[in-house]
Amino acid sequence: MNANPILLQQKYARIIELLARRTGLSGKQALDQFYRSKTFELISEGVAGMHCFSDEYLAEEVAREIRHRLHPAKKGKRATGQTRLRQIRIEGVAVPKRARARVIAGMAACPAPR
Repeated sequence: MNANPILLQQKYARIIELLARRTGLSGKQALDQFYRSKTFELISEGVAGMHCFSDEYLAEEVAREIRHRLHPAKKGKRATGQTRLRQIRIEGVAVPKRARARVIAGMAACPAPR
């Protein structure tokens, strides 16, 4: 599913601004972290209507990715406070069970590709 490139760039700018505010990163650091994230890849590829999700949700997903990169769980052990999540596949992408409803709702909110 493809979104308008101009609208996507505006969405990226809003996500980066939120990310900088939430994490305390500078704008340049937030920009770098966003463009290196898996979330950015999913949005730009149009996977599961990720571009339809709210800016706040996507900024939180990127912040979670950053935290995970900085403090990865040791092999075979779960990080403190994390639960083992079963994953489902939506449009070929593994999605944690807890996010399934949001992904499906996001897909429903987007128009079907023509």
